[in-house]
Amino acid sequence: MAKTGVLSSDPTVRAKAVELKKELQRLVRTIVDDDDYSIHAIDRAKDALCALRGLIMFNKRSSPATFKLRQAVPCPEEFKCPLSNQLMRDPVILASGQTYDRPFIQKWLNAGNRTCPRTQQVLSHTILTPNHLIREMISQWCKSQGIELPNPVQCGREEGITEAECGRFFSLLDKLSAAVPEQKEAAKELRLLTKKVPSFRALFGESVDAITQLLTPLTRCNSQSGVHPDLQEDVITTLLNLSIHDSNKKLVAETPMV
Repeated sequence: MAKTGVLSSDPTVRAKAVELKKELQRLVRTIVDDDDYSIHAIDRAKDALCALRGLIMFNKRSSPATFKLRQAVPCPEEFKCPLSNQLMRDPVILASGQTYDRPFIQKWLNAGNRTCPRTQQVLSHTILTPNHLIREMISQWCKSQGIELPNPVQCGREEGITEAECGRFFSLLDKLSAAVPEQKEAAKELRLLTKKVPSFRALFGESVDAITQLLTPLTRCNSQSGVHPDLQEDVITTLLNLSIHDSNKKLVAETPMV
């Protein structure tokens, strides 16, 4: 039987704990019952569990004195960036599934590193996904401690890549391995996007094998019928558009199929 009073000091914290437990229960049920569960489900369950632990740990430590503004309060380990060892202001998820504070992991990536600092796993891409769950938990903890959470530091890409753009980008790359009509549609859209939207040019440089996937229609064509002229033109033009982005020039030149 569950113990009572563990999170009874703050109604907001107690309500958040109930919400987290329901989310955790749903994710665990998915992982246990569904053979096709994703790694993302495991990561979300881990984040929910860590956030719940953080709530319980710091609710136990709370007292009227700890709610005074500007009083030094220990930060939960779950809310610290592994690189800075400081409270995360803008938590983001790396391709490895690990969470970091955006300014510090962006600095790591900008230095040319393509591995996860914590696990040393080689990254399939360097796109950073906001960890809204941890961000919300940090915000709730700061409120309970009377701490004002600083605004996220804006030190990411100049291109301002959004989650929607990332999703669209990978969807278009997948279509390049589909039937010819879908290849033509995807290639045409990529040509237009890489011409007008700098963030799409940057995405090619941040995603492993993206340029190779772009060239798929040219390398897997039927030798008798050849590549459709419009499809070939769109793929080649997209490749030229990528070279507008300085960091892509070397990447394009080093791609064996170019």
